Amino acid sequence: MEKEQYWSVIRFLFLNGKTCEEIKEKLHVVYKDNAPSMTIVRYWYNILSVTEHPFLVKSVPGRPIEVTTEEMVNKIHNIM
Repeated sequence: MEKEQYWSVIRFLFLNGKTCEEIKEKLHVVYKDNAPSMTIVRYWYNILSVTEHPFLVKSVPGRPIEVTTEEMVNKIHNIM
């Protein structure tokens, strides 16, 4: 099963009010040894708990691809 599919199941159960432990138990009953670990379930559960729109989370946040601010533009112009 793909990571996105597990994410969808965890999100569905979270939105239905299940606890982290209940989610892990249900995943284990259905997927047996292929179920994600409790660490993964807790990680995604915590993201769902603090994110306003969890369905928009596609990867771990990191450095932005580009940053354009007036200050940066001025610095670049001064260098050139």
